[in-house]
Amino acid sequence: MFPRNFLVLALSISLTLAAPELEHPSGTMKARPYIASKASVSDNICYVRGKTHRAPTFQAPTRDVCYPIKATNQLKIYKTATCTNGTAALLARYDAPDCVGEPNMLDIVDEELLERCLKMPSDAAGSYAFWCTGDITKPLVKALSNTPDKSETSNGSILGLIGMLLLVLAVVTLFALIRLAIFLHRCITTGNKFMGLFQKDGSIAL
Repeated sequence: MFPRNFLVLALSISLTLAAPELEHPSGTMKARPYIASKASVSDNICYVRGKTHRAPTFQAPTRDVCYPIKATNQLKIYKTATCTNGTAALLARYDAPDCVGEPNMLDIVDEELLERCLKMPSDAAGSYAFWCTGDITKPLVKALSNTPDKSETSNGSILGLIGMLLLVLAVVTLFALIRLAIFLHRCITTGNKFMGLFQKDGSIAL
């Protein structure tokens, strides 16, 4: 009984030691012991001089998907994405939208990078991706944010308010016209009755 248990234990240890170690596509980072997941970032939480500071929005980018970023905005990463093999994705930055060609900057997302507000390679509108395989695709939906842009939301609210006011004004105007029509009808009816009291020869009909 004892030799059999000893052989099973020895076989388990040998298989564990012989298991291949997962490697990052770049060969620079070791595998992490958790499954693939999305990143956590914000592209408007960093202060940029000359720009109006609004309430920050947060995104959850998927690995190997291209995400646009507005001109002069900076990227704050809270957690990088993980690849399907469990390794941490790299940050790829491009100086133009749509992640065209090779990235202008490709960085390991370490503790130092997590503490910084990251600029794009140029001040124009750029793009970024969390690089695993390098086969970068475009998102199926608008990728800037999980929540709508505040300026767009405020514009929509203003337009909605104007539309509501116009609707109320139209209803009030219609109601006033109906009341006016009723009043005129009564005036005409009363006038006809009053004129009917007089006969054609000028005498009053009794």
